[in-house]
Amino acid sequence: MDPKEASDIEWKKNRFFNIKEIRDQLTNHVQQNQETQAIFSNNLVSTSNPEKKSSKDNTSQQRLFTECSPMRK
Repeated sequence: MDPKEASDIEWKKNRFFNIKEIRDQLTNHVQQNQETQAIFSNNLVSTSNPEKKSSKDNTSQQRLFTECSPMRK
């Protein structure tokens, strides 16, 4: 094998490994991005839908409203 052919093969191997490394990094970034989006969308759902809170929270809020309401007294 002549030196040019050997260097071409070495270049192709390096290129393949560089492409594989970049692909792995992109896969990791995509996965992290999806996890982050899921966290943010869960936070948005919980803050935009107060009905989704536990019934215990709703009961205590209703009791507080009832106890403090001037119309009830």
